[in-house]
Amino acid sequence: MVVFDIDQKLLEQSTMKSKTGAFPDTYGMSAQKLADLLNEYKARFETI
Repeated sequence: MVVFDIDQKLLEQSTMKSKTGAFPDTYGMSAQKLADLLNEYKARFETI
């Protein structure tokens, strides 16, 4: 299972109440590969 923290700015503009989330599936990848992919995209778009 891949778990992630939700950005505080997103929580302020949303009806979401939880600070963490999880993917229900790894979409055919290992959990580590999915986590690596998500971290890669996070790093790429954090500066935008």
